[in-house]
Amino acid sequence: MSDSYIVRILAICLSLFYISACTPIVSRGKDKTEDTDSFYPVIQTVTDAASAYSGTFGPVKKIEFSGTTASVDIPGLTGQNVFLLKVNRSQDTVDYVDTGNAWSSETGGRSAAESAGISRTGTGGSRRMLPVISDISGFFPDGVIRLDHDGARLFNSNPPPVEETAPFRPAFYRAAGDIVDVTSQDFWVEDSGGNWVRITAVLRAGRSNCKVWVAAANFTDTNFGSDRDNKITSEQAGKIADKFDTIYGYTTAIFGYEYGGGIPSGDSAYGGKDHDSAIQILLYDIEGDYSPGQSSGVVGFFWGKDFYDQHYLDESGLAYKTNVSEIFYIDAYFADRYENMVYSTLVHEFQHMIHFNQKYVIHNQNSGTWYNEMLSMLAEDMISPLIGISPGSGGHPVDVRVPTFLSRYNIAGTTEWLSGSGVYYSYANVYAFGAFLARNFGGANLIKVIASNDSVDTRSIGTALKSLAAGTFTSENSAFGEAIGLYAQALVYSGSRKPSGVFTFDKTDSKTIGSTTYTFKSFDIWKINNALAGSPNIPQTYTGPLVWDLHTYWYPMSGNSVLLQSYPEWQGKTGTLTIGFDRPGSPDIDLYIMIR
Repeated sequence: MSDSYIVRILAICLSLFYISACTPIVSRGKDKTEDTDSFYPVIQTVTDAASAYSGTFGPVKKIEFSGTTASVDIPGLTGQNVFLLKVNRSQDTVDYVDTGNAWSSETGGRSAAESAGISRTGTGGSRRMLPVISDISGFFPDGVIRLDHDGARLFNSNPPPVEETAPFRPAFYRAAGDIVDVTSQDFWVEDSGGNWVRITAVLRAGRSNCKVWVAAANFTDTNFGSDRDNKITSEQAGKIADKFDTIYGYTTAIFGYEYGGGIPSGDSAYGGKDHDSAIQILLYDIEGDYSPGQSSGVVGFFWGKDFYDQHYLDESGLAYKTNVSEIFYIDAYFADRYENMVYSTLVHEFQHMIHFNQKYVIHNQNSGTWYNEMLSMLAEDMISPLIGISPGSGGHPVDVRVPTFLSRYNIAGTTEWLSGSGVYYSYANVYAFGAFLARNFGGANLIKVIASNDSVDTRSIGTALKSLAAGTFTSENSAFGEAIGLYAQALVYSGSRKPSGVFTFDKTDSKTIGSTTYTFKSFDIWKINNALAGSPNIPQTYTGPLVWDLHTYWYPMSGNSVLLQSYPEWQGKTGTLTIGFDRPGSPDIDLYIMIR
């Protein structure tokens, strides 16, 4: 979005609307195929009601149709806000024209804009899309933009068949397999141009579950005064080793083990591909992008290529270099400057390493990126507080992901993985859905079942939901879609306006597994800053999810997604409100009315 475009938006909207510090309804979004006069006007709504709704309508009502239309009366309103929630329970994108419609006498019945929206088949259709925001800096509260390592992500999402070869014995083993006291080792990495090069790293710290190697170019024990020099000391390497040694036990108790872990020492696969029971952690300048003021980059990654030996990759025509070990790669600059970020990254990437073994190697199941990333962020959610990173500290996924979720929850479905800068919406939306599941259907017990069963994606989640919350879900096959419907409630109900019995983010779940208690802490989304707060047309103090205007929102719904809509006339409503509905053209769309 260009600066001139933003200025034009602001000028137009300020001339039309007085914007106060309250929850706005965002109306018509810009279409990439439309003319440049399209813009995002924000229509003021009232602030939250002084009291919760106590009328007879109930907090959640699914709209049932016996014909093409339906009508409901909502009596006893005393200044509450009324919302329409649309839920797409299918994997497929549904054109907006098929998502149903709602209106009332306050809005003048079916307005011209609504009628235009209903008849937009063929003129906009599924080609219409909300734009991806190019400036994503506001999506990270600490100001650091965490970039994906695209090569690792793409490889991990579609790895080659598991090779049937003996585990590799690297340089730090004698021919008989006895450990040699090696303190220096060469590793294959990519340089700034994506070329494979060998770098020398020295073993700077070792614990029972890990060895920390620091590239020679990124080590110092003489300069302790700077956290921006891209240099790691022995003391820092020791702290990373200590932290991961703790992370290892917390994580394996829930997710299982990496390849070669958790098995008897006499087993042929003991110690994994490198016959070393310790996991290798290599610190170096990832992608060679260091600068003293660096504010973006790859913090760390796990790359499944290291499960395969070089001969196999070469014979398969795969242009990778392998280090044939259970290994993480961590950026030296971020390790030097942002300790907590690196610790949470170790949790995140360790789940990926375990996931590769548990789902792909053991069960021969290749999971979707969204599912794998959801589990890694849930690992952060419940394990980060155990290592000193709690919500509110800036490094917890509630702090990092939820603000973005609130601003763009409607741009990607929970099972969709966008590319480019859209990937940050996917991270946020997938995390939010997982956070909802964990806080409502079993916490760490649920995650343990999902991680350990022999399926992936929606089937894995559906199986786990049905097993732990049998009374809530009809069957394993339907449980995931039903959970999406319940998830819609969490967009509305948090805090003091939360009725009893609803599904919400604002619920704490603690479970003890072994000797460790894992806690998913509640959070009120209406008190969390929206990532777009302070953008043109959106108040600086704006909290909670965007509420999209029913008059003019014409964009399709992604698969397995939810959409929160309303009218300005439905905000702060007193008395009885009568609402009419047009039946959705898609059988996979459900409509709900909720009151806050």
